[in-house]
Amino acid sequence: MELVAVDEGQPNLQAITTEQHIEATRKTLVHPDKCHTMIQRVVDERQFDHDSYLQKFGITVDVNEMLWIPGRILSSPEIKYKLSDINQHDIIEGVQIGRWWLNKFFKKVREIRTWTIVLVSQHKPDDQQICLTRDFTQRILQVMSKYGVQFNSSPIEKYDAAILPTILARMDELKMLGCEVIIYILDQVGDEMYNAVKQLAKIKIVSSFNSPTSRSDVFMFFGIGYTHIAFSSERASIAFICGSTDSTNSKYSIRLLKQVVPIGKISYSMIKDFHIYVGELIREFFQHNLRLPNKLVFYQVDLGNESFQTVLDHELKAIEEACQALYGHNQIPRICIVLVKKHHNTRTVIDTDIVLPNCFDFYLNSDASIHVTGKPMLYQVLYNEIGFTSNEIQILTHYLCHTDAQCTKTIAVPRAIYYATDNVVYYINSNYSEPQKIIQEENDAAFSSTRWYTYDDDCDKEQKWLNTETVLDLKSVSYTNPPHQSTNACIQEFIYGESEKLQYVKNENPNSNISNQL
Repeated sequence: MELVAVDEGQPNLQAITTEQHIEATRKTLVHPDKCHTMIQRVVDERQFDHDSYLQKFGITVDVNEMLWIPGRILSSPEIKYKLSDINQHDIIEGVQIGRWWLNKFFKKVREIRTWTIVLVSQHKPDDQQICLTRDFTQRILQVMSKYGVQFNSSPIEKYDAAILPTILARMDELKMLGCEVIIYILDQVGDEMYNAVKQLAKIKIVSSFNSPTSRSDVFMFFGIGYTHIAFSSERASIAFICGSTDSTNSKYSIRLLKQVVPIGKISYSMIKDFHIYVGELIREFFQHNLRLPNKLVFYQVDLGNESFQTVLDHELKAIEEACQALYGHNQIPRICIVLVKKHHNTRTVIDTDIVLPNCFDFYLNSDASIHVTGKPMLYQVLYNEIGFTSNEIQILTHYLCHTDAQCTKTIAVPRAIYYATDNVVYYINSNYSEPQKIIQEENDAAFSSTRWYTYDDDCDKEQKWLNTETVLDLKSVSYTNPPHQSTNACIQEFIYGESEKLQYVKNENPNSNISNQL
């Protein structure tokens, strides 16, 4: 027997659990009224109006009240439901402080023909757990019928061990069966398994919003999130590019890119071959809609490492290059680029105005805060070829914050950039959660460019062939199963919707392009 005395206060290099994060948030949360009281108490105690040093510099401080900054409350969108399954009249649900109630029939629903209940547990389920699972299944049918959602078959019942490869194999099996809905019941599986299954569900959710369509304006929204390792040739910079694939802004396609700087080179936070991936996402939009967008709106995370002009010189040029290759002699789409800054340092000290008079920027607090407090995001419009007015871009951004498929409340940023940044965080936590863990990559010229992560090297070479500037016939598409993948690659496959790989067939007519098929 050994007795070990552990000193208190030692740093823990592991990531905290979800429960610890919630508890830390509750402990550190300061409500706005208490924050105002604390600031006012410091001002009263310090007596800035009688400070001799400030008086010598000619500085005066108004200690009576805080600075008033002009702002406005934007109008919220209307949520339309059906009155009942029989009565097809629309009923409008208002949004109140970023929330709305889901208590009516959906305006448009689809019949669920194949669905599954999967019980994931550490141990083999007994008769009582199986009985509770089936009772829960009946309750789901009753609840969903209140919203007009009909399940036209009995569920497929599966019982799996809490092992990630087993869960991924089950997903593959259910996908081959054409399963439309998978409901997971997690029985004491731990935070790691819960977060993994939750992430899979978050990415795979498909919502249905009935946004108005227009024959003249076809918008496509992009979200770009990345993490940049400035001084490392071993850890790759990770970028996610998210693009909408339908006119209702409800479905998205995501690209995961890895970029390692060669030894002896200087790293910069620009996405290499950016035009290739923008072109691929526009192609996917065309496949779903049989029409090309004429207006592209990019929301990009601002890391503050590069100047605005550097972003315009690199990314705007790449976007225009992708559009010229796809649109041919037709009119290329108009472009708008908006930087989103989450970690800005605007706090309690403001000079005269909160925004710069010579810049196109604004703050928007669209998040339905759970803990009363909320931090507004800073949006900076770098390029506005579309011609948005301040009112139009603010309302558009505000409305896009209402389109999250996971909940009936608003989120802090538009969904495109939310998906992109959320995937970056998940990837970093999954791959760099342990101390001293790095990506084991060769630091040669082949890895200096942005690469696909989903497939292995052979498939990556074929992907590079797909990325060459050849003319593609989008009507000639065949699907094949991807090659054998590791568990980590398999996780990315299910998360990012790459479980089936597109193989394009070269068009015999080299002078044609996508625009000729419209």
